[in-house]
Amino acid sequence: MPNELLPTVSELERKLEQTSVGQGSLVRRLLWRLWAFFCGPAQFTEDQLYSKFRYQVVILIYAFALSMSFFPEVMRLANVADIRIINVLRTFVVLYLIVYLIVRGRPQYTNFAAYFHIVMSILRIVIITLIAPGTSINLIQYSSLLATTTLLFGGLGGALVMGLSIVVALMLHLLVNVPNSVHGLVTFSFAQFMILMAVTLFSRLVEHYQAQILAVNRTLYHLATRDPLTGLLNARAFYDQCGAKSRSFYALLFVDLDHFKSVNDRFGHDVGDLVLQKAAQTMTGAVRPGDLVGRIGGEEFCVLLPETDAVSAAAIAETIRQSLEQSRPEAGCGSVTVTASIGVAVCQGGGAETLQAVLRSADEAMYRAKAAGRNRVVLF
Repeated sequence: MPNELLPTVSELERKLEQTSVGQGSLVRRLLWRLWAFFCGPAQFTEDQLYSKFRYQVVILIYAFALSMSFFPEVMRLANVADIRIINVLRTFVVLYLIVYLIVRGRPQYTNFAAYFHIVMSILRIVIITLIAPGTSINLIQYSSLLATTTLLFGGLGGALVMGLSIVVALMLHLLVNVPNSVHGLVTFSFAQFMILMAVTLFSRLVEHYQAQILAVNRTLYHLATRDPLTGLLNARAFYDQCGAKSRSFYALLFVDLDHFKSVNDRFGHDVGDLVLQKAAQTMTGAVRPGDLVGRIGGEEFCVLLPETDAVSAAAIAETIRQSLEQSRPEAGCGSVTVTASIGVAVCQGGGAETLQAVLRSADEAMYRAKAAGRNRVVLF
């Protein structure tokens, strides 16, 4: 599926905001805009939904970490924690802010931010445990770290973190003066395993349904952009892709099969369909890999030749004309002679405004070829 035709996920979200979400309550709109602000100007295509999911999990982790920046100050004012713990938490808030500013709007740094979160989480747990042994909040931090790691890196990543967490917990159990109970450690290990299984199942379900959605979307995309008879781009998709590929100089060929109505009248519409299919295969085989071929309607086709001058465009058009004439698809009572009149127009400067003008020029050149006797190439 060509990415240049796919709307980005950000564009889809903006459209959603303007419709259903945009029509909701004020609080809902504010929350949506706040979340969009946290995510930044990240762009994803439709086939990058899982990458978008991972990026948003990372953003959610960092948004939560930054939203808790007031927590150390509350602990200091309430005098409920060691000043060393407060200073550690302050340091981690600053580090998370720096990494968040790096990853915001830059999905290519998702893995870096995820690895940083894992390392910082384990480091924070170790430091706080050494400063204040026996605190049960670390077990909760272990569990949240396992869940987020499994979401970001799958079951294998979660299993590695689970094993590392248990090793760190056992080492701290031996090092600190006020260790956790053995029963607590066993319960902790079992809880880690259950969390790993649950989040892994959730991740697999996300991947499974994403694959199903992508398969359906690809089928719908093909139906919406392809001509059902020839398999070529339909008119709308062809013009859309022309707009994306016609930024520099290019040439357009307007191809019209000669006397096609007589083929339908003489041999029937089944043979006419066969002629169209054969013509589409012939033209596709005669052009270069970067060129576009589309069926504009009936027996009319159009070919876009990016970065092609008039001489090269005329040569390619002549190759298409000769190939069509030599194709001679088989009908029930013999082969059918197929010829085409081809108009060629060249644009030296890109832009959507000039595309329609070049199309009109190629169409006019095609009619000149018809008037001159058909089965020929005419350069506008």
